[in-house]
Amino acid sequence: MANLRMPNVNEVRLVGRLTHDPELRATADGSALCTFGLAVSRKYKNKAGEQREETVFIKVTTWRKTAKYCGESLKKGHPVFLDGKLTTSEWTDKATGNHRTAIEVEAVRVQGLAWPDDEAPQQKPPPAPTHAKTRHRATTCRSEWTGAYTKRA
Repeated sequence: MANLRMPNVNEVRLVGRLTHDPELRATADGSALCTFGLAVSRKYKNKAGEQREETVFIKVTTWRKTAKYCGESLKKGHPVFLDGKLTTSEWTDKATGNHRTAIEVEAVRVQGLAWPDDEAPQQKPPPAPTHAKTRHRATTCRSEWTGAYTKRA
């Protein structure tokens, strides 16, 4: 058992909403860096059957093209899906001199889940069904879209 080999997996997939507008900046070497907060919620029922909601707040960092996309396209409250990995940040607290660490997500892919208001596609009704047969008998049929039964002539 001592030499059991296990794969190292560090993958994160999250869906949540931005807690503040993304902060886009450039590093000393010119690489784009963007940070934002993500609120991820889950709903559940407790033992008493009451509906509860639990929210986790996560710091997210993105780099290069993904950072530019986030900084230019996303705003506070936008829902997003992201793929990434867990990383740690380390620093020394200036007030106390204590060494601090925090876990955050380094996103490699971020996808906005909402259309901007002025670019939202218009809701169109589903197309009418087309039938290959041209001869019809009076029958009752079920609509593929609504599930309702209608009499066809």
